[in-house]
Amino acid sequence: LYGFSHYDSGRLFCLDPETGEVLWTGPPRTGKNVMFLSAPGLVAALIDNGELRILKASPKQYEQIASYRIAEDRTWAPPVLLPNAVLIKDHQHLTMWRLRSEETKQ
Repeated sequence: LYGFSHYDSGRLFCLDPETGEVLWTGPPRTGKNVMFLSAPGLVAALIDNGELRILKASPKQYEQIASYRIAEDRTWAPPVLLPNAVLIKDHQHLTMWRLRSEETKQ
């Protein structure tokens, strides 16, 4: 189970849902709010400052695969995952970011 704690000025974490044991915590001072999306083997964490972090879905350790600045303003709405894109709503705009698979990269 992945979540976000307000301790240490915001920190991502993973816990065992059966025991409640915290398995790992991410770096401190992440933000004030996070919205999560899951995809096979991945967790996408949209931080309220407009940063989208892609994490490996692992109970062993915090492993950030990529990070993208996708909004200049605050992001409080959950992202919407489409078949080949993701919709991001910030304070003033709705943007669509296209996703490319390994087969479509040139």
